[in-house]
Amino acid sequence: VGGEALKDGFLRKDARRAIYVRRPDGKLPAWVERGDTLVGSLVLDKELDDDRVHVPLAYEPPPPATPEKKDDATDDDEEKSDEEKDAEALTEAVRDAQISALKALRGTDPPSRFDALAASIRTEHPSHLPFLREILDDAVARLNKATDKADAANRVVAAADAILGDVDADAVASYFGR
Repeated sequence: VGGEALKDGFLRKDARRAIYVRRPDGKLPAWVERGDTLVGSLVLDKELDDDRVHVPLAYEPPPPATPEKKDDATDDDEEKSDEEKDAEALTEAVRDAQISALKALRGTDPPSRFDALAASIRTEHPSHLPFLREILDDAVARLNKATDKADAANRVVAAADAILGDVDADAVASYFGR
């Protein structure tokens, strides 16, 4: 579903061609439910009716996203005063503006500008996922330009570990039905 179809071609004996099969674009059929597995095959030669030219494929679609329940979220909001709500909204707006500024500095030289802003955001929002993602994106951008690939790769790993450290693995597993 989606993407470009593989064009016909000819391969000589012992030649190779890389084929990438990706997950479907867009919506899946309405009858697909949680835990279903979509199966099919990639036919390498339409002329032959032989099992050797059929490559089996399987796809386990994730369950549909469930919207957050408004009732649970509004219970906390009802207990807060208008001033507290305004202060929280202002804090979130400032945080988002700082992350936008951080995004503009991604991969720029000198890295000290990015690092200084990241350190100030980290003091107030150390586990904010978009912030951690921006740290990872910067580390990847610097890896591509780095002369010391080992140090840059260590930064990428540390940034990815920070994201994984804040993810609740049990919640993700239960969401995907594992």
